[in-house]
Amino acid sequence: MSTAQTITNVSRKLESSLGKAAFPALHKRLGTQLLAKLQQAVQVTVIGLPGSGKTSVINMLLGWTAIPSIPQARVVDVVYGPQPRTLIEYEDGTIDKMPGVIEEAAFTRPALRVTLELPEDHLLSQSYTEVSVSGSDADIETLLRDVSETSAMVIWCSDTVTDHEQALWRTMPDHIKDHSFLVLTMADRHQMKGTLAQRINELEDFVAQEFYGLYPIAILQALKARTGASTEHPQLWALSGGKALSDAIDQQVTLGRAEDLDRAQVLLDAVKSDPPTALTPNDQAKHQTADLSAPYPEPHSAQEKRTKTRSADMALKQAMQDLETSAQALAEDLKQGAPDISDLISRCLATAQGLSETFASVSEHDRVVEGLLQDTQQGESMLLLLQLEDDEDAATDAVSLMVQLKKEIAAKACA
Repeated sequence: MSTAQTITNVSRKLESSLGKAAFPALHKRLGTQLLAKLQQAVQVTVIGLPGSGKTSVINMLLGWTAIPSIPQARVVDVVYGPQPRTLIEYEDGTIDKMPGVIEEAAFTRPALRVTLELPEDHLLSQSYTEVSVSGSDADIETLLRDVSETSAMVIWCSDTVTDHEQALWRTMPDHIKDHSFLVLTMADRHQMKGTLAQRINELEDFVAQEFYGLYPIAILQALKARTGASTEHPQLWALSGGKALSDAIDQQVTLGRAEDLDRAQVLLDAVKSDPPTALTPNDQAKHQTADLSAPYPEPHSAQEKRTKTRSADMALKQAMQDLETSAQALAEDLKQGAPDISDLISRCLATAQGLSETFASVSEHDRVVEGLLQDTQQGESMLLLLQLEDDEDAATDAVSLMVQLKKEIAAKACA
């Protein structure tokens, strides 16, 4: 089964599950966001200074000269549409819609945003946004912040990658840097001057810290390889550097889709059973009480009972100690200011994983510990899903979930 078919099947299952009344509120919020992400194309933003080759890179990736250079617009979106169409949004909020791909000469006034809809199957899986970096540093930082909030990955295009460009890029969040590429779009010119190897070496440390990878491209040759004839020139396509970049982007898209599908499966697994097993953190205490009413086999001897109790008691004490240590570390960080949301959720997840390992290490059967193990494992699943949101609501939910687990473990430890 292809990735596209898998996404379609999982999306249908998730959509069907979301329509059920028994779907818990927190799961539903996460599921709704995840479904929207699965049903949308992965957004690849191509960004750089004016004249840095952004349009050429997008045309190269599409495989034909699909879009013209549109300097009148700061942002150009290239998305799927059943018929070629151009939408032009102006600063006053008005939008012009016209069939076909507009030519540069057709612009009568500056545009805020231009959207090109093209019937390209490639655009069903990944769309492109071209962003021109211009204006004051404050304007550019605002622009980059918007890009980081809407993009799955970024391609920064440049001829030389100046110190100013490097400083601007350093303001981007790490989650974007981990999935972004630096592209030297005029590599052939550097090669002719004999400066390409030197420039790559100069950028080595910067790229290692700030990008997933560096890709020198002879952009004119890459375009010729893809668009110069009806048949692609594979050797020229490879030698130009275009193929390496295209393959790297496809790999990142595939990995990202796999992560989304994994999260969707986690969510579906959490709610596919009877409603009592699909719990919000606030419901877990009641669920635990119901579990404790189940029959529990008596040990064969008093010594065996003491051994089991001692082992379970050690696990409960270790869990409380780990939770207290985690809470103290977070409190110390809060004194220094608001923590990074991604880091906070990751730390909550690491703590939950540690709790699961602690409870799983109890070899004897103990209904209290086994119940807490189920709760912490479910907490892990929820925290994995909360990583998808990566916003203040998700951080609040993560902390609330850990507080609820601490209350439950403390209650069982005291008992």
